Amino acid sequence: MFGSHLRRKSLVISYIAYKRWSVLLFQFVLGLVVLGILFGLTHVLTSGAKPWAGVLYFTAFFLGAEDLVPGAINSGWLAPVAGLARLITHSLILGAIVFKMFVPDDVLDFRKRLLIRPGVHGWEALVRLYNATDTDFFDLTATALLRAPTTNGVVPFVRSIQVDIAPERANWPLSLPFVPYTLSIPLQSCDIYYEGSQPRLRALAGNPVSQVSNDGPGECYLIVAVRGFAPSLATEFVQTKWYKLSGNDADYEFGDFYDVLVAPGSTPRHAGGNARHWPGWDKFEHARPIAPPRARRHVIFGYGSLVDIGRLSEFLQSEGLKLGAHEYATLRGFRRAWSVAMDNRKDLPDYKYYLDAQSDARPDVYVAFLNIEHAGESELSAYAEPPEVTGVLFEIDEAALAILDRRERNYCRCDISRYFAEFDGRIWTYLGSPEAEERFRIGLIEGSVVIDAGYKREVETAFRDANIRYSAYQDPHLGEMHLRRIAT
Repeated sequence: MFGSHLRRKSLVISYIAYKRWSVLLFQFVLGLVVLGILFGLTHVLTSGAKPWAGVLYFTAFFLGAEDLVPGAINSGWLAPVAGLARLITHSLILGAIVFKMFVPDDVLDFRKRLLIRPGVHGWEALVRLYNATDTDFFDLTATALLRAPTTNGVVPFVRSIQVDIAPERANWPLSLPFVPYTLSIPLQSCDIYYEGSQPRLRALAGNPVSQVSNDGPGECYLIVAVRGFAPSLATEFVQTKWYKLSGNDADYEFGDFYDVLVAPGSTPRHAGGNARHWPGWDKFEHARPIAPPRARRHVIFGYGSLVDIGRLSEFLQSEGLKLGAHEYATLRGFRRAWSVAMDNRKDLPDYKYYLDAQSDARPDVYVAFLNIEHAGESELSAYAEPPEVTGVLFEIDEAALAILDRRERNYCRCDISRYFAEFDGRIWTYLGSPEAEERFRIGLIEGSVVIDAGYKREVETAFRDANIRYSAYQDPHLGEMHLRRIAT
């Protein structure tokens, strides 16, 4: 019984702490009115008075407005009982109001934007927060979900994908008032792509953050939920923070955080000094710039049409550039697949489209291209042999890099240097953009995505001429079509 009583008490405290003021005030008034009606009906039954008179008087009495009711009634023994009930209810309401005034709606304060920075083991997304009360919290745990819109080809819907927080940062045993804490979400190297020298977020832990649904671009959010226990309130709390990851107004930025220099306390129980005067608060919402690594040379790993060195050299020469040294290589931990697509129904400036090679009609299809996909640690066990992709490494300068960025519209340029530790310089490859991958998926569901049979044959010939192994996963539902490319 004692334990269940504590549980009920905890539930009541939590209810008062986290309900809106408007809801609580409405419920308080409604409770007083109900109590007045019950006493009024009791008075009617015991005295035989007119129903409306007793109900009106006792309702006004519990609301503290009995002097506004004309006339008096003889309530007899009911008067002291009603007086005691009003004293108790008003005391409880006053206590609840005072308690509510000292409980903030949000007990944690989150930094408004995620920080994305290169860490010791690779890129990571950081969530900065602190205890914004004068109360100690214990046993805080954090979880994260990615909410990403998608479609099944008929109706749009939203997927919820659990995202792992670094285990050493997911649990926060003790949160002292105003002492900042950092949650870390490890990113894969292919989650980051580059536009020129500027990094951009392509995915979060392998999950694309820019989505395309039937009705156009969708919004992707990261939800961080923190649960903890507040002994002084005798209750648990849960607080969430939503970060928008898609679009130009996304809630993330690249950079590192500025430290808040917490003053040590004279006792282990508290930090020292006035928390508002700790150095660093003025830059809590700012990001410290991170210097991009300087590379003495740039190298591209090509795994599709770029393996045809002759055509690649001709393309660069047409732009007034020259192809540098090249060699064939193997990228481990990835697989090659037909898994990105362009929409042949849309006209894009300075971009190709396709005609049916036989009828010269412009087919309403998605046209698929090659991509490479990273196999996570949990996926490697599904392969009989570790996946690998053969291709070509060729050196280019920054001018050629910018030209290739414009050429590869369905792709994002990602840094894969960590997979080629023996090479000097930065190793880049082009991975399918989230939009291009989603177009392929929608086309596969609709049955409207095809491979250009001539392009596929050219790629296979390039690998055969280079005498290197070629394999690419092709979905059984993915057909082929003889197309003619039209450059614009």
